[in-house]
Amino acid sequence: MKIRNNNIIILIVIFVLFINCILSEFVFNGHTYTLSPETMTFANAKTYCESLIPNGNKGYLATVTSEEEFNYITTSILAPGSTTAWISGSDSVSQGKWKFISGPESGQSLYNVYNDRCDNYCPWQSTEPNFIAGESGLKIFKDTVQSKFYFYNAALTDNEKALCEFAQSPISYVGPSSDTGDVTITNLKNFNLQNLVATFQNVDGYGIKFNCTIFERNDPPAPTGTGSVKCSIPWPGYGRYTVTIQDGSGKIDTYLGWQYPPPIVTTVNIPPTLASSNLVTITGNNFGNSVDRIEVFFSFNQAVSCVNVTSLPSIPYYNSQFLTCQLSANIPTGKGVLPIKISVGKVVSINFRTAFIYNNVYYSGFPQLGTYTVSTSLASQLTVDGLVGRLSVIETKEKFDFLSSFLPISHGYLTVNWVVWSPLSYNSSGYYYVSGPKQGQKVTPYYVSITGAPATTSNFGIQLSVGNYKVYNPTDVNIIGAVMEYGGVAPSFKSNSTVMIGTDGGIAEFPMANFGTIYSVITVQMGLNIIAFTKDYSDQDIDATIPAGYGGPFSITVIVDGLPTAPNSSFVKYSPPEITDADACPTPGGLITIKGKNFYINPSLLIVKVGSNSCTGVEIVSNHTVLRCTLPAGYGTSTMTVSLNGVVSAGYTYKYQLPQISYTNSISPLGGLLVITGSNFYITNTYIKVYVTGVLLSGCTITTPHTVIQCPNLFAAQGNHSMSIIVAGLGSSSYIIQYQPPTITQIVQVEDFLEFYGNNFGNNIANLTIGIGSISLTGSCTGNNTYTNCKPIPWNAVSDYITINGSSKYITPIQWYFTPYISSLSSTLVNTTGDIVTISGRYFEQSAFGLPVPLVVIDNGQVNNQTGYRTNSILAYQVLPGTGTNIAIQVKSNLQTSNIALFSFHKPTITSISQTNNTITIIGSNFGQVLSKINILMSNYGVLNTTLTVPHYELVFIPQDQTVNGDIVLTVDSQVATYPGLKLKPYITAIGSPPVSGGVVTLTGLFLSNIDANGQSTNIQFFFNDQDTTCTLKSKPSPYVYECTVAPGTGSIQSFVVNSEKFSDIFSLTYQPPTVNTISNAFYKVAGNVTIKGTNFASTNLSISIGNSSCTSPSVIDSSTIICHFTALEDPQQTPIRVTVTVDGLTGHNDIFQYFELQLQSIEQLQDRLVLTGTNFGPLSSLHIALGAVDITSTCLANGSNSIVCGPLPNQVVSGQLYIDDGATVPIPSLPIVLYPFISTISNLNLPTSGQQVTILGRFFELSTNNITNNITILDNGVSISSSNFQQNGSTTIVYFIPAGTGLNYTILVQVDNRQSNSFLYSYYAPTIVSLVQGVDVLTIIGTSFGTEPSNVQVTYQGLNKPLVVLSITDTNLRVRLTPDLKNGNLSVTVSSQQTHSQWVYLKPQIQSILPNPLTTGGNVTLTGSYFSPTDSNGDDVVININSTIPTNHQLTCRYISKLYPYQIECVQEPGHGYLTYLAHYGLPATLSDPYKSQYHAPVIQYSTSLFYNQMGYVTLTGQSFTTDNFTITIGGKQCQQPTYIDTTHLSCYFSSDVQANGASLPVQVTAYNLTGTNHVFMYYTNKTCANSCSSKGVCNPIDGQCDCTTGYSSLDCSIAVDDKTPVTPPPSYDSSATSTIATGYPTNKLELLLKYFREIQKSGSTVKLYNISNFTWVERNTISQTSTYFKATYKQIILEITISLYPNPNTAKFAGVTLNVAGNSLKYQITITNWPFESQTNTLQVIFDNQAIPSDLFGCGDDQNQTVKTSFTYGGGSQSIWYQIRTGSADFNALFADRMILDQTVVPSQLLVLDSTDQLYQNVDQPELYHLLASIQVPYFSKSVQLDPIFNSASRSENENCQANQNDDDTDSKKKETWKLAVGLTVGLVGGLALILTSIYLIKKKLSNNASKLRHLSNNSHN
Repeated sequence: MKIRNNNIIILIVIFVLFINCILSEFVFNGHTYTLSPETMTFANAKTYCESLIPNGNKGYLATVTSEEEFNYITTSILAPGSTTAWISGSDSVSQGKWKFISGPESGQSLYNVYNDRCDNYCPWQSTEPNFIAGESGLKIFKDTVQSKFYFYNAALTDNEKALCEFAQSPISYVGPSSDTGDVTITNLKNFNLQNLVATFQNVDGYGIKFNCTIFERNDPPAPTGTGSVKCSIPWPGYGRYTVTIQDGSGKIDTYLGWQYPPPIVTTVNIPPTLASSNLVTITGNNFGNSVDRIEVFFSFNQAVSCVNVTSLPSIPYYNSQFLTCQLSANIPTGKGVLPIKISVGKVVSINFRTAFIYNNVYYSGFPQLGTYTVSTSLASQLTVDGLVGRLSVIETKEKFDFLSSFLPISHGYLTVNWVVWSPLSYNSSGYYYVSGPKQGQKVTPYYVSITGAPATTSNFGIQLSVGNYKVYNPTDVNIIGAVMEYGGVAPSFKSNSTVMIGTDGGIAEFPMANFGTIYSVITVQMGLNIIAFTKDYSDQDIDATIPAGYGGPFSITVIVDGLPTAPNSSFVKYSPPEITDADACPTPGGLITIKGKNFYINPSLLIVKVGSNSCTGVEIVSNHTVLRCTLPAGYGTSTMTVSLNGVVSAGYTYKYQLPQISYTNSISPLGGLLVITGSNFYITNTYIKVYVTGVLLSGCTITTPHTVIQCPNLFAAQGNHSMSIIVAGLGSSSYIIQYQPPTITQIVQVEDFLEFYGNNFGNNIANLTIGIGSISLTGSCTGNNTYTNCKPIPWNAVSDYITINGSSKYITPIQWYFTPYISSLSSTLVNTTGDIVTISGRYFEQSAFGLPVPLVVIDNGQVNNQTGYRTNSILAYQVLPGTGTNIAIQVKSNLQTSNIALFSFHKPTITSISQTNNTITIIGSNFGQVLSKINILMSNYGVLNTTLTVPHYELVFIPQDQTVNGDIVLTVDSQVATYPGLKLKPYITAIGSPPVSGGVVTLTGLFLSNIDANGQSTNIQFFFNDQDTTCTLKSKPSPYVYECTVAPGTGSIQSFVVNSEKFSDIFSLTYQPPTVNTISNAFYKVAGNVTIKGTNFASTNLSISIGNSSCTSPSVIDSSTIICHFTALEDPQQTPIRVTVTVDGLTGHNDIFQYFELQLQSIEQLQDRLVLTGTNFGPLSSLHIALGAVDITSTCLANGSNSIVCGPLPNQVVSGQLYIDDGATVPIPSLPIVLYPFISTISNLNLPTSGQQVTILGRFFELSTNNITNNITILDNGVSISSSNFQQNGSTTIVYFIPAGTGLNYTILVQVDNRQSNSFLYSYYAPTIVSLVQGVDVLTIIGTSFGTEPSNVQVTYQGLNKPLVVLSITDTNLRVRLTPDLKNGNLSVTVSSQQTHSQWVYLKPQIQSILPNPLTTGGNVTLTGSYFSPTDSNGDDVVININSTIPTNHQLTCRYISKLYPYQIECVQEPGHGYLTYLAHYGLPATLSDPYKSQYHAPVIQYSTSLFYNQMGYVTLTGQSFTTDNFTITIGGKQCQQPTYIDTTHLSCYFSSDVQANGASLPVQVTAYNLTGTNHVFMYYTNKTCANSCSSKGVCNPIDGQCDCTTGYSSLDCSIAVDDKTPVTPPPSYDSSATSTIATGYPTNKLELLLKYFREIQKSGSTVKLYNISNFTWVERNTISQTSTYFKATYKQIILEITISLYPNPNTAKFAGVTLNVAGNSLKYQITITNWPFESQTNTLQVIFDNQAIPSDLFGCGDDQNQTVKTSFTYGGGSQSIWYQIRTGSADFNALFADRMILDQTVVPSQLLVLDSTDQLYQNVDQPELYHLLASIQVPYFSKSVQLDPIFNSASRSENENCQANQNDDDTDSKKKETWKLAVGLTVGLVGGLALILTSIYLIKKKLSNNASKLRHLSNNSHN
């Protein structure tokens, strides 16, 4: 091995030299690959690859992640000469869990054998990976028989070549997506993560491009600069992508070959026939979101495609997708169905051991796995969804054939040639199952033949190709395959456990085995309650959602497809309370807050204890976590507990608040009473201890509970001392007490020592510590209690804090600044220039208190900070220059000024004096430098203009004009110097020029006095051209003026004066020069004479010139006129041309000659050009044109003879003077030109809405014009922008940020003062739409260039006639309110007249309501919502899908009720129970609505059968939404036993009947699957009496108060005997007008029964309102059946509904849970009254029937007076059946009511009232001559409706019985009577105008009045 490793090292070194030449590049991912030249072990292969670094790219063992990469490697690298190579992948860490071991994918999952999940690309050979020990390395291997490359696991010690891979380096790495679409991007070297953008571009032509939304940034650490981000991509998705990563700095990386996770196939359900067109169902994940991109193939070499791929809806809460497809051909015989290959957007997975379904059982296979022991062990670790595997037994040929045809072909074969373990045990009786649900049962395995003799120790295998059974010895090592089987076993918890859960509920995780598949129906129960859950097949557990609660443990049961877990195997128990924190309570007690967990929500269940004290008034502040209670007074530390319904928390160490000291009294240094004020001292003296500086004070007592302690024996001391208090073991913080300290009232510095005044110094100063800073003064201090003198102060003392301290307590230090003190100066006489003087003294401080302080010298009142500091006691000070005597000097430090020292300056001295003209210069010293202190006198006259030309040393002055020769006296600041006998030099200031003809001139000068200061003559003389000339003094002395006579002449004269032997300077003068006044004009180049006028013309040396040309032949006419000849050829340089006349060297000239003048009329600026208009321009070549200092001639062009255009003007041109001349004529006077600004270009005229900086290029953006500063502004769309808001670069460039905005064609120009440039137009970017995100009714439009101003934005939606309302806006995000009636359609955004493209909007439906809750039997529900339109805005149909999660996630069958908003859709909800979720969508994931949580209708209880009180029995409930199981029933709050499901509308239970009802109905409650329904429907039976005790002819039924008559008797009271003479009673009838007739056997004997009145009364009986039936309008009549008709009437809001049913034969009827016996020939009414407008809830509604009858004698048996009308009725009590009977002659009329009514769906007792004869209604009846019985049903208040249920019938008497009953009748005319016809029914007027039908009464041969009077008499008797 060692030699081998050395060879590898040598090989690496050699191979690196040549690797650059043999790299092979894969274009798809940009990576390169190479194959090692030699073979090596797996570990060496990894090391080898990582040692290669070609082109700086470090290698790694190749990671194969896609089909394309695999195909490239096998065809381009391996196929040419190699069949195997090591690649990255190993399960050495955890067998069966393969991971990458190298490259950027290192550590990522590759393949998990236990759930057959591949996370990249896994082309395993069908036998791989096996579980052979040591085979943990991954290689690519070629099956030469199949001629295909596969993945193959091999022993790590095998020797293969290494396949190495190289990625670009450095490059960002884009990791794989998670199952929810999260992606991690790493190795982001030097990227700015804050503006990072990762763009994914599909490479397969699907047109998909998106950005990954970053939600987490990990900034790069220094110094690597490498960071990472996490982002989310659209999920689900599909395809392969190039990822571009860039930030705002321009840095960019490109990552090639990224792809969505490969599809994961969990199960395949395929018919055993394996024939073409068979439908296949596939479950799994990562199938993307477009079936158009999915391809499915089966069998070897993908021989059979599966077409027509369809995606089925997913099951909510189950993370799987469903596909169906059809086989395109038969599966080839012997080739196997597997593998299955799925391509989703060209991302491929291939699976050889996908689980498949056969006879509802799942199977998967391993052609080569391991030993029997290994196979058995592995089987228990394999799962399909939630099912655990086991080895499968092949019992039948069908199963054998199916497995042989389904499993993939074997390694090294072209057919399915598997040998698999058969998990059987054997004994002499046969074979037995060893695992699974049939474990231990006998089985006959299927096989064709058997090899070997079975034994009890044998293992068995079967060869699938031939069916040969083989017996194996367990000691043999046989590596064969296995078929795994899943399912059929009850679910189980992997471990029996009790999960603790907080009282706020939460997720309890239960690791499970055999808990179903995605197809399974699973229920999780906690106790008897069903709870929500999610199942996680990846982690093999169920996460149960535990509701909030307390107590336990509660059993958890998981039921999977009807199979439950073992009872009481796992539990949930709510955690006990836990205290994490509690407020410390003050010792007087108070409200505290306790924080923790598991406090639940019901304070009544909580007990809080602190020690033995209870914390009262417990209340919940925050459910489960925070509570409050009031704690009584207490102290110290105790244990706190919280008890929840008896479950006690762990003890929490609770402490009352610590004692706290707030303040004490002032304490004398002599000690004494100490009073401590604070809090939490409690009330017991023995609990307190007070310590001062560690000394326990005695005698301390609590004087005020909790707050004040007094200690009388505080010891004497000084200074500060620490104090603490301990109360019952709890100590306070340390508190400093202070003895009264020394106090200082005044500190005085005297020279250099200090005096202190104050108090508490003590009489022994030595006991004090007095110091300044760190310097002790105590040793130099003496004094008493109030005064201390510290002298001398140590020399090292400086300004600092002065402290006077007692023993330990400091007074506040006093900040002290010393005052400087001067003791002496080194010199007191100083030159005026200033000398260095040494100042000696104390406290010359430059710093104090650690900070610099100003140190200055106050020198003669001037502050000088140049102090010459040497030490705090010596300054080498440079005295400021000055003059004078007794000068004060002081030193000032900080604000303290020293005493004064004096010095003087030297007096002045004069060393020399000189004169220049009229100026005298004095040289000397100590003149000072302040002129105001200098005074000079000469000859007793003051002087003028004195100047210190050299301070201190030189003075210059001018004597006054009257000054004469004499003494100079100099005084400097009162100090004097004298210079005697100064002779002044005469000074000529002016001499007038004489005319050439000679004459008198005036000589002016200074110092020309002819006498000196002493009055002596000075002998003054005057000379002109050296000739002594007589001059006469004319005036003096300011100045001296003499007149002198000068001889005629021309030219110059020299003159001087001599006075007191002092010669003046020579004064030169001339005779007067000629002057030129005028000259005549000339034409250019036209020679001729010109005349010159002037003065002092003479012919002596006369010359004349015009310009540079001589004017020849001059002729002097006189002294004022000359004529000369001029050639006119002068080319003047300026206008006018100079004319010069020279006479004897004296010249006169004047610039007056001009040629004829050139004219300029106007100047106009055009952009950067000037247009000159005028006359006489001449040829342009002769012109010179300039603007300011810039010659612009070269830019000018002639535009005709009178116009010139100059431009573009040179860049240096600015506004200024325009000059133009032709070089000959007189130049035009310069003209001021002010240039207007001109814009040539603007860098960008199409701008982002956020604004942008633009560069404006142009001309003449002048900052100043003619030296006047300009105001430059920009007019931006009319708004003036000042120069502070833009940057100007010279006069040609402006950089301006155009602000944010939107829109088109905004004007921009530059304005200089009031001069405006040309304008440009700019626009902002047009808006764009990138994507749309819909909330409930808010649509977020994501795009660009929306601006920020809502008023500029208009959002147009197709089909909507007004814009959508804008809610908020940013430049990239626009939120608008959606109207609920919108349809899918186009949307566009217009921003300031710029419109986006139209974006199609797929609206997400919003479910607003779903009514009603469906019954458990299923039924129709109506969904109301928005965005449900069946068409889009184009009018095209769209299909909306409604999905429900119960019983499975499926699509409902629906139809539209309303296709306009509010949209309504009616759907058929399948049967189910509990809670459910609805989703609506248009078939696109983006249109999936928010889940709408609903539930099946709670049980509806309509009726209940009855029992007698205290008589137990079964009760039957009638209702709806009942479930078959999991329900409970209570009646009156008591559990009803043996609850039984009868059918969907009936339940029963056994009730104890011992709940008191007090005459009312009891509530019945049914709870099923956490849904509860309640209604008051149960009423006890009461013993009822029958009419007339059944006339002793029958048995009374005490339940309903009806008689069971003896045979031969009938009627309500069995009073009518039935014989052969009893006429047959015809059936009742009613006609189309709803008129009903209750007949008897006698045609003339009828009863009219009318529902007549509706009266609302108060408790007092007074009437509130009364309505007659005639007030109602009949609006509807429907025939229900041959025997039933429905009528409906309305009045105001009241609705009256009556259903009349005919019962021709005896029967029963049910009403409100009671069974009524209905006699034959009865009419049964069901009356419903809705919306009665009660005035008060205490009022009663009377529903009043009017019973009308006429007695008749059919047989003439007696007089009418003996005729009786018998009435019988009972009422009141509320619990008996209510009936009444009217007997009229030959018949009885019977009315029967149930003892209950239905009031607002609730059953309540009925109450009947027969109105008293005094009732006002009797006075208002129609036909008062008839008998009237008014009977009322008393109806209490109801909010909606009441239902009543009367039954009416009649019974006829026989003729004999009739005569016997009426034998006293005195009507002798009875035989002559004809029949009465009395209709019984309702007077009805139907809608449509049918006439009111009145009851007709036919009377023949009978006086109505007679009968009426008898009837009234009988009626009155009946009521008495």
